[in-house]
Amino acid sequence: MKSKFRKAIAMGSTVFLLGCDSSFRPTNNSSTSNAHANNAPIGTNQSNTSVNTQSVGGSAAVVTAGAVGNPADIWNTPSASIDPKALPLGNQKYLTSGPQRGYVFTCDAKMFQFPTIVGVTKVGSWVGTSTFDVTAKPNVQGTISHAGQFSISTDGVNRSFLGNALPMGVTTGVFPTDQNDPAYVYDRNPSTIDEQTISFSVPLNPVLESTPSCTGLDVGITLDGVELSGPLDSSGRDEMAYEMMDSCTGMAQPGGVYHRHALSNCIPHIHENNALVGYALDGFGIFSPYDANGKELTTGDLDECHGTTSEIIWNGQKVNMYHYVLTRDFPYSVSCFRGKPVAKNFPERPKPTFGQPPPPPAPSCMVYVSGTCHTDMNVKSNVWFSDNYNNAGSNSTACLKRAGEYQQYCRLQPGEYANSSYMLGKDSINSMQVRGPGDVSYFGLNWTPLPTGPYADGASLNFTPSNDPNGPQSWCWVYVAGQCRNDANVKVNQWFYDNYNGASGSEGRCLNRAREYQFYCGLQPGEYVNAGFQFGKDSVNSIQFRGPGNYTNYGINWAPLP
Repeated sequence: MKSKFRKAIAMGSTVFLLGCDSSFRPTNNSSTSNAHANNAPIGTNQSNTSVNTQSVGGSAAVVTAGAVGNPADIWNTPSASIDPKALPLGNQKYLTSGPQRGYVFTCDAKMFQFPTIVGVTKVGSWVGTSTFDVTAKPNVQGTISHAGQFSISTDGVNRSFLGNALPMGVTTGVFPTDQNDPAYVYDRNPSTIDEQTISFSVPLNPVLESTPSCTGLDVGITLDGVELSGPLDSSGRDEMAYEMMDSCTGMAQPGGVYHRHALSNCIPHIHENNALVGYALDGFGIFSPYDANGKELTTGDLDECHGTTSEIIWNGQKVNMYHYVLTRDFPYSVSCFRGKPVAKNFPERPKPTFGQPPPPPAPSCMVYVSGTCHTDMNVKSNVWFSDNYNNAGSNSTACLKRAGEYQQYCRLQPGEYANSSYMLGKDSINSMQVRGPGDVSYFGLNWTPLPTGPYADGASLNFTPSNDPNGPQSWCWVYVAGQCRNDANVKVNQWFYDNYNGASGSEGRCLNRAREYQFYCGLQPGEYVNAGFQFGKDSVNSIQFRGPGNYTNYGINWAPLP
């Protein structure tokens, strides 16, 4: 990295150490120093970083980073626009169809749909159902200094960035997170902060495209050389609410890159009015959260990409120009690109091995005959046993049929029943229960009876079954056990009728609702969702997905498999 910096300077290119051009506001201190002299101590709240400028050759400016004062922590200070004790949660607020204010327009929704939640192992008490209290959230402790290097140069066409991905002018917390750190209880971040190579260019004078572009993992870079990433984690949850960050709102990620997902008290000029604090990947500027009159801006003041057009200083001139704004409310920064973003800008992250589901075990079909098999005493009863008749152990349909087959073969009586359950992998269970004549099939939580009354026939819900009107009707029932953190309107701890996407007329769509609610509600360990498809009186197919880290339970009383 050092040789690259020396080469850039030796070639005579216009270099701004730390990322300062003539649009920056000089401070009263005009001293200069080496670009990686950033070991100055900082306060408890990580004081803002000063950028000191001095003219060099008329147009270039050499700047240094140093700690100044200890301004009020930008996250914890209330204003007329923001209540830091009730910041809105941004969970699952992403779209692939196009931009919308308050949402992330993403190029790939799968980035936010990891099957297992990674990172945070415990949700803090500061996270509510629709808001979170950032003032009650702990920081990762520690004050680690880094030899950060970062420069910005221009050649009349492009603005180029060169750095080692280590923050300038401020310290970071200790990563991996120490076991004695209070933050460790919530997030056992195992990643280190390592030197990387940052080298990319954006247009010096970006142009607005006719339609916005979607975003990937990263959206820009701030003036202290820190990567700025999108606001959601791999499960689609609000990073600022859940993830443990240091007092500069930064954290380490797999691959060793130190990065941020939102504004920071430590970004140069962040406390100033209408001040440049970074650059987006399309070349447009990223500005402080305050307008020219000192009003703190929020998402409601900005467009669908989290930007606005107003008078700013750009390349040394006053211009009326589009720019992005960092805010304290979701989505915090660039949520789509108004210009054309550059590709391959930051070091590629390694594909995480954690968080992926383990290789599935061999499939199996388990059967439980409750009562007595009146026609064959060799059939085990009141105990789970493995069954592979007609390849039931490797075929879900054949396995589910075994319940009805045992019901008939054993001539089960009222109060007796047969369960057959197909297992494949850790969190995917398909099960059926068929009861003796005269009994309504039971399923789900403790195999409790289905609801009765107006919901049972769908009449009050204007539901018309897709089956033969002269035959049995079908319904889809859902039970969310625990808490739906992303939507307080979802009923919990009770069965409710669900016909989304025709779920009550399709067994496959109904069973999919369990997985969909698991992701949508952000279920935690110990919580689960059941989806049950009822077709007629004696045939029920149900599925259950549990929060991360829990094996799915099913069968009679949803008891664990042997």
